[in-house]
Amino acid sequence: MNLNEKLVDILGEISEHVGWLDPYARRKHAVLDYVHRKDLIDDSDIDVAIEAGIVKEAKGYYKKLLVYRREYPDHVPFPQFLAYAISNKVFSSKEISRIQFDHGEDAAEFCRIYSVPNLIGKLRKELLNPKPLPKYDLSSRSLSPGDFCESCPPCFEH
Repeated sequence: MNLNEKLVDILGEISEHVGWLDPYARRKHAVLDYVHRKDLIDDSDIDVAIEAGIVKEAKGYYKKLLVYRREYPDHVPFPQFLAYAISNKVFSSKEISRIQFDHGEDAAEFCRIYSVPNLIGKLRKELLNPKPLPKYDLSSRSLSPGDFCESCPPCFEH
C-alpha cells in the first residue's frame, strides 16, 4: 500500500467513525497528529471526510425514520447530523415532508433546536485533540474474601 492509499484509508476511517470520533481519535492520535502536522492531510481533507460521514449517518437515520414510524428524529443517536443534512439540502422537500416530527416541531424548528454551529469544525477539533480517558483511583477499594461488588457479575455470584 502506498502513502496516498493509506491517506485515503485514514480519511475513510474518519468518515466511518464520525459519530464516535473521541474513542477513534484516542486510538489513532499518533497517526492523525503526524499526518496533519506534516500536511499530508489538511483541514479541508478532514472536513470533507467528516461531512461525508455526517451525510451518510443522516441518510441512515432517514431510512430508519421511514421504516420505524414510531421513532422520531430527535431520538436518533446524533440528531445534530440529521439537522445538518436537512439544513444543507441533502434531502429534497418531498423527503423532508415524509419525516414525522414530534413535540409539534417541523423541519425548521427541529433544525433550530438541534443544529450545532460550525459542526464540522468542532468535530475536526475533537478528532485532532482527543480528550484523555478519565483516571480512576481503585487503590482505595479493597475486598476481603467473601465480599463482593454488586456491579460485577462474577463477584456477585460468590
